[in-house]
Parts: sequence; C-alpha cells; structure tokens
Amino acid sequence: PEVVNNEINHKRGSRDVWALGCCILQMFTGKSPWGDTDNDWAIMWKIGTSNDHPDIPKPPAISEQAVDFLKKCFTRPARERPPAEELMCHEWTSGVEGECPDISYIECLLAVSSERRKY
Repeated sequence: PEVVNNEINHKRGSRDVWALGCCILQMFTGKSPWGDTDNDWAIMWKIGTSNDHPDIPKPPAISEQAVDFLKKCFTRPARERPPAEELMCHEWTSGVEGECPDISYIECLLAVSSERRKY
C-alpha cells in the first residue's frame, strides 16, 4: 500500500513484508491476492484507498499460525507492520513460538544475495 500511495514515511522493509505476504497467500490459494479482480488498476486502487487486506483462508485450509503470520504481513499502517526479523521468529516460520532460525545462516544468504547484485 505504501508504494501505491507513494508514501515515504514507512519502515524500512515494510513493503517487502507486504509482498512476502502476497507471495505466500498466492502459494496457498493458487491465485493472486484480490484474484477476483482482473484489472490491475482496480487492484491498485483497492490497495491504496482501503484498509483491507486480501482474503486469507481460514483453518482448516491453513493453520492458525499461518493466518496470524499473514495478518502480520498485511498490517496497516506500514509503520506498525512487523519487520522481517520479527517474522522470522514467528511460530509459523520457526515451528516454535519465539524461537528464531540461526541468524548466521541468514546473514550468509544476505551476503550472497548482495554479491549477486554486483554482477
């Protein structure tokens, strides 16, 4: 939403968290968020002018933890959206509430990713 509205006062990475939620939702449902609308401009208008998030499947289609994770990804306003570091420790991603993956592994992935951008 902050990209559609051209907002500059949002938390760093918040738009990436929203996009992650959209990707995960599409993997769960097999269709794009707001898939009932086939007009890209209408979708952008809906994202930019409403406080809605895309429809999230309910249990038992997906777990309660996955629903909670997606709701956190779609939090509005962007400044209240959890950062990626916090979502990495979410029960749905780690399997255990409050337990985080090995950060050195993630730092390694980020380093490889930034090196690739140079080429």
